[in-house]
Amino acid sequence: MSWDADQNESMFHLLKELGYDYVESVYSKFSTEFPVLAIQSIFYNSGITTLDNTEVCANHIKKIIADCKKHGIKVITFGSPTMRIGSKDKIHQLLLSVDEMLDGTDIKFCIEPNARYYGAEYYNTLEEIVQDLKEYNYKNITSMIDVGNSILEDKIPKDEYKKYKDYISHIHFAAKDLKEIKDYNLYISFYNYLVHKNYKGCITYEFSNAEDIKKCIKVFIGEINNDKYFI
Repeated sequence: MSWDADQNESMFHLLKELGYDYVESVYSKFSTEFPVLAIQSIFYNSGITTLDNTEVCANHIKKIIADCKKHGIKVITFGSPTMRIGSKDKIHQLLLSVDEMLDGTDIKFCIEPNARYYGAEYYNTLEEIVQDLKEYNYKNITSMIDVGNSILEDKIPKDEYKKYKDYISHIHFAAKDLKEIKDYNLYISFYNYLVHKNYKGCITYEFSNAEDIKKCIKVFIGEINNDKYFI
């Protein structure tokens, strides 16, 4: 979501130069030009805007799973905050179906906490998601930490990881409204904590608004690695 598809060539060249291993791609913008580890915004541009018809939603996700299997993508991130309204009945129907589809694939369907600020009526926090993961005993449904979301919901990422690490398969470093990160202190502290705890999953820098995209990415890698050359 950080750049348009016609910028792929120059952006992928930059990412290779900076030593990035993978990207997390919006599903409708998926490209095989650079290794993709995770897919997000799975309903974007699909015409699906609610969970009312779980069969339609499940069929769409089935196609995504097929693409992920084909290209070795390990995580499907489910955000879609404006689809999280009303009763949870529909989402549980969908998750049970998706959980079954994922058997034997080594792919995780990762529910992203989405703050009330973004319009979500439920699954605002990792804690709430984990409660349901335990209750329904899903095998292939997990969750994640989004640092920007944790801030909006007054949560401390380190504490969340410590308490729920067995349910976490993905992490987003993001700021409010997906703007570029300006104050890196919390992110650097959390990153160092994850390294210390031997976290093996993916960390994605998620942003959609930046005055200078290339500079934004360079600053991120410089801050996280404490390498002033990039900053």
